Amino acid sequence: MSKHPTVADLMEYLKDLPHHAQVVFSKDPEGNEFRPWSGDHSHGYFVEVFDYEEFICADDTEGLEDNKNRKLVEAIDLWPE
Repeated sequence: MSKHPTVADLMEYLKDLPHHAQVVFSKDPEGNEFRPWSGDHSHGYFVEVFDYEEFICADDTEGLEDNKNRKLVEAIDLWPE
């Protein structure tokens, strides 16, 4: 998989896993806390801003305008509960 997997990559990764298993998210790479997936998502754009990364919702016209000179990558954000 690439540095930032696509929806197609995620579907391929999940296809052979148990379909009844609950989806949870780790708070950080060390696994200090876990939260279940809320079942919701946002559609928008992923953008690198200096030394961090940001997610801009597709309907955030001000955020999109502020970042129009940066490389915006279409993305979805899966929300924890």
